[in-house]
Amino acid sequence: MKSPWKILVVPFVALALLTSVETVYAQDTSANSVPITKKMMRKEDRALAANVRRHLDRSHVPTADITILARAGAVYLVGTVADASQIPVAGDTAGQVEGVKSVKNNLTVRVVGH
Repeated sequence: MKSPWKILVVPFVALALLTSVETVYAQDTSANSVPITKKMMRKEDRALAANVRRHLDRSHVPTADITILARAGAVYLVGTVADASQIPVAGDTAGQVEGVKSVKNNLTVRVVGH
């Protein structure tokens, strides 16, 4: 037969141990754990647009009449090019730039005289 002391003390000790255990969570130390502000997002978007412009220039697509907008990896090309063959080149080149998730190519051929 168990003594009354063990019957009363053991459940209280077990309860005390269970309530005193602390839960430890691993901390994420990766770069993604830093909250991204709007200012940081705009800076990243500007850098991506500039990188796309550099790649277009290297692909011999004149960018003087092209507006390049970037928003969270989505790139928008708006403007005109001198030759119709430059439109798919611009879209393909922009899509190959690191960080680009999608490309919306709204380029048109420049009409001479306008």
